[in-house]
Formats: sequence, structure tokens, C-alpha cells
Amino acid sequence: MPWRITAATRHSATLGTSTAELSFSIHACGEYSESGYSEGFRLPFTRAPFLTAGTGTDIDSFPEGDLSGVTSREIASLKLKMSDGGTLSVHPRSAPHRLWRTLPWLRDLRFFDEYFPAGVKPREVVVLDRAGRVLARCRSKRGSFTWAG
Repeated sequence: MPWRITAATRHSATLGTSTAELSFSIHACGEYSESGYSEGFRLPFTRAPFLTAGTGTDIDSFPEGDLSGVTSREIASLKLKMSDGGTLSVHPRSAPHRLWRTLPWLRDLRFFDEYFPAGVKPREVVVLDRAGRVLARCRSKRGSFTWAG
């Protein structure tokens, strides 16, 4: 699928704040129009590690689902425990370095989008640091996962 993540910084002179805005979108493909979701984060980022992720919403007839999201840079991998008993490993990746000059806050984030067969859903996300230590276990029946250390 032609997924794209776009990033922008929004400034509010009235509130004196800045926000990092990320949009995850799937572009028009055949009979499907553009779909997706957005995340916003207050800048500067907290120093505590974090994860935010959500599953796709069956927007197409393709035979898979997905879990996409953002983590802080301290998070090296995620283990997805699936509803069918299986486990998937996810390794969030940084944005291209060439974008760090324009949006320096991107260096603090890691992104991922993991696909899995339709009918199977992630039930738990285990968050691991670079040393392989478990930082958190996030459970969800709805497919939305959020954690801040």
C-alpha cells in the first residue's frame, strides 16, 4: 500500500506553544480514496520514553491489517502479541536524516507500520529498550496503544 508519513511544526503565537504534527495517510489506490490519521505532540518532547500506536480500520479489501505509530528514540523494538497466539517483532525507524535539519525534533522520534493477516489483531505490545529490557506492556482489545514512561 502507498503509505506516507508527513510532518510539520505548528506555532501558536496566542498560546506561545509549538506542536509537532504527524499525518499517516494512504493515498488513493484504485477505488479507495485517501484515508489516514494524525497525531499531535507538544514541543519540546518530554524526556520520558513513549509509544502511541493504532491499528488500521479495514479501509480496504486487502488481506491484511496493520499497526502504525510513533515511539521516542529510546525504544529499540516492540513485540506484538497477536490474537492468534503469534508474536511479531517491530523495529521502529528514524525519519531520513536529511529532514532533521528542517524539523530537528524528528531526531527524537521513531516510526513504524507493521502488517499482519486480516482477522488477526495485536492484543499486547511489549516495549523494549536497546539493551532488550522491557520498559512496558500495553494491552488493548480495541487496537489502540499508548504509553509514557
